[in-house]
Parts: sequence; C-alpha cells; structure tokens
Amino acid sequence: MRRRVPSILATTVLVSVAALLSAQTPAPSTSTTQVSFVRDIDPILEKSCRSCHSADLKLGDLDLSTREAAFKGGEHGASIVPGSAERSSLYRMVAGLDQPAMPMEGETLTASEIAAIKTWIDQGANWETPITFAKDIQPIMERSCWTCHGASLQLSKLDLRSRETALRGGAHGPAIVPGNAEQSKLYRLVAGLDSISM
Repeated sequence: MRRRVPSILATTVLVSVAALLSAQTPAPSTSTTQVSFVRDIDPILEKSCRSCHSADLKLGDLDLSTREAAFKGGEHGASIVPGSAERSSLYRMVAGLDQPAMPMEGETLTASEIAAIKTWIDQGANWETPITFAKDIQPIMERSCWTCHGASLQLSKLDLRSRETALRGGAHGPAIVPGNAEQSKLYRLVAGLDSISM
C-alpha cells in the first residue's frame, strides 16, 4: 500500500502541472468563420483606435485610417503582420500582451473584439475598402446618370438623385432592389445584362 501512494501522488502532481501549463498556453485559433474587415474590424478601429491613430493624429507614429499606413506600422513595429497575430503589435497591445495596452483611453476592447482582430490577422488581414454612396457611387451617377435621370430630365419617369426616388423607380419599376444587384434594373442596365444598355 505504501508503494501505491507515492505513484498515485506523482500521477496527481503530473496531471495538475499539465493542466496548469495548458491553461496558461493560449489555444490556437480554430475559427473557420471568415472575418470581414468592413463588417467586423473597421467598426472596432473607428470606435476605439482612430481617435489617436489617424492621419491627423498619429500617436506612436501609427495611422490606422488606411491599409497602407496601418501595414507600415509605427514606433512599436509592424502593427499588422498578415497571417501572424502573435507578431502584430495591434493584436498584442489590444490583448494586453505588450505595453502600453490599448486603447489607453476609453473602454477596453471586449473579448470578442480582441478575438475578431486576432482571427482577422491570422486569416491574412484582408483589408477590403468599404464602398460609400457619397465617395464612390454619387460621382458616377452625377457623371453618367443624372443627365437623363436627374433634375432637368427624368426619362422613363426615373429620378436617381435620391434613395427614395431610386427605390420607387420609374415607368419600368424600381431601379434598385436593396441587397440584390441581380434584380436591380440600375445594375442590370449599366452592366449590359438587359437589352438596353446604359
């Protein structure tokens, strides 16, 4: 009986040490969900990072307002290393692994926000540019559409100057079906998918 106690005790100690060590080692990311920059990461950067790290105010010589500037990094090295969150100062600082922990002011990021940044970087840090109406679409419409579908002329009773009138459409129905370009007459006509091309 005396010989069994030390072996049981040794086994218990080994199991406890292994459990303690595994609890301290972060598990590798197993997320298969694709993280989107526009949907998941850009809102976090806008809410928590860009008040200090933008083109106007580059604390630590870091600008997170554009892909080029963010990938360039700042005083603390490469802020984003595609494929390696562990080597990216952005992740390491928001996770509190390196100092100074970020953000320095305001609320710390939630566990899910930190996990999203880690997963996004580990997945390659794909930085797709968000499309906005004012910056990307309105100039095209002013140049190519409003001459015939604007203030002075509204062929086929279609006015494309506002969201409401575009959704209402004209003589041939709605010009835009939100969430479905294939069913939107505006897209189909400019893409040459229908008989009349615009």
